[in-house]
Amino acid sequence: MIKLFIPFTLGVILCTQAYAQSSNDTKDVKDKAKKEKIVSAKNKAIKKTNDSLVNILLETDIGFASSANDSRKESNAGTGTIGLKFEHGLFFGSANFTVYSTNEEILTSDTLETKLFGSNLLLPKNSSGSISNFSGVIGFKRFLDPRKDYQGPIQWILRRAGGYAYTNLNNTNWTKDTITTPVSVVSFGGNFTFDILNLELNGKNKDNIRLYTYIGYTARRLGGDYGINENDELREYYLNTDKRGFNSLEWGVKLEIGKFYGQVNMTSFNAGKNLPGFSGFQSIISMGVKADLNLNAKNLLAKPKN
Repeated sequence: MIKLFIPFTLGVILCTQAYAQSSNDTKDVKDKAKKEKIVSAKNKAIKKTNDSLVNILLETDIGFASSANDSRKESNAGTGTIGLKFEHGLFFGSANFTVYSTNEEILTSDTLETKLFGSNLLLPKNSSGSISNFSGVIGFKRFLDPRKDYQGPIQWILRRAGGYAYTNLNNTNWTKDTITTPVSVVSFGGNFTFDILNLELNGKNKDNIRLYTYIGYTARRLGGDYGINENDELREYYLNTDKRGFNSLEWGVKLEIGKFYGQVNMTSFNAGKNLPGFSGFQSIISMGVKADLNLNAKNLLAKPKN
């Protein structure tokens, strides 16, 4: 009798353990499915919000910038701009016009001076007459939404990486001794960004702290009367070169704390000749304050609700 009882008992124990394991496995599957359903619903809600809402902002910027190699007033920028900025999910863009500049023109009585004009080519916004400067930017804050639940090292990078392209148009006058020439400087380029730090402050205003680095390409093109084909000698007079186009690698770091920002931007233009204030390694230090008036708008091009 004992010989029959022992195997029977062992069989009951094994069956009980198997049933318990099966129940646990079923529970794990259900929990996993429930979690995936919640994540999917969250991602759909985020996408639905991003598809339908567009933030339109009236953007004002009071900024100061200086070339590290030239401390003269004509080489420093103090500007006020106003324009519009839009945000649609991770996609953004802006268009701004300069309404104030500390320098209306670049002026010198020294016929041997070239560095002031080189510094203006490096930092074109440091001179503007009336509303004659325009800047436009378009890009992605990040390539993947950081609020969504992604896995893997590539996704980790893309949640912190973004990119943008920009173009700037700056019009001013260059005056050397008694010769004055209208000059248009077109700047354009594109950069990849990577967030080092991105925090939301606790408090009433919920301001953000963002620290990011960037690297990319930048260019300068000279036009206006200065760029006319027959004005080779005039270009030599101002910059000691008749070139009208310059290209460089661009890299830097930017810190944003709420409405305030600080930035270090570095370039290395190869001008063929030594252009003081412009060619070789140059750095620009900027700081300022931005104020935005938020205007929510509905995207009329979004898919209609089912």
